[in-house]
Amino acid sequence: MERVIFSILLFLSYPTFADEELFISASEFPPYEYTLQGDPIVRGFSSELVQATFRNMNQPISQHKIFPWKRALQGTYFGVFDAVHSASKNKEREEKLWFPDEPLVYSSKVFIIRKADKQKINYQSFDSLIGLRLGLVRGFNYPENVWSFIKNNDIQYNESVNTDTLLKMLVRGRVDIIIEESVAAKQFIDEYSYPLELIEEHPVQVKPMYLAFSKESVTSELVAKFSDNLKDYKKTEQFLTLCKKHKVTCFDSNKRHK
Repeated sequence: MERVIFSILLFLSYPTFADEELFISASEFPPYEYTLQGDPIVRGFSSELVQATFRNMNQPISQHKIFPWKRALQGTYFGVFDAVHSASKNKEREEKLWFPDEPLVYSSKVFIIRKADKQKINYQSFDSLIGLRLGLVRGFNYPENVWSFIKNNDIQYNESVNTDTLLKMLVRGRVDIIIEESVAAKQFIDEYSYPLELIEEHPVQVKPMYLAFSKESVTSELVAKFSDNLKDYKKTEQFLTLCKKHKVTCFDSNKRHK
């Protein structure tokens, strides 16, 4: 029933297209995927990498749109959208989505605090979270050890709809510490001069992020073709230019970072 209702609501707002065209979804997550105010074009490192790879495949994209993360992910589960980025793997997602062999980028999640609290919050391990209010993004893929610690230690946590909102919650004192993707967080912090500090010496998680495809609407053959073409594109000068443009660490199939 949930699947039917979700699909009907989305299809009321967005028309369907021919099978050979793809509807790509994403969530506001600069520098990987984002839009500018008043401009619907989806930009960012992952967005432009996906678009370039499909161009090389002569694979048309009917729409490429930004949604709240949970909506983008669930819409891809149900085949309303054909693919979603940038997604990491977990058990539920691997049951419902195709993941290419080749990832788009490697992502590091870290703890972030207010600079004013640097002396008060001397983070060393998860035990440092006891007594603090934690901030998370609804629907993000946090590691199981984080959820286990929250549950076993009765950690109070609040959820936001996206990265920018979560950072604002921290700035305004609604939470004491948050977990966020490091590159995306740095971009917001630099752009808006948020008085925040990343605890990069204790990363929560380092994981590959993918363009994940719906098993409801996309064949495994297309996924394999995308993976091969993505791998080839990463050998080009255009890929290195894209990395520098968005200040993202480049990597290849044999070497995670370079």
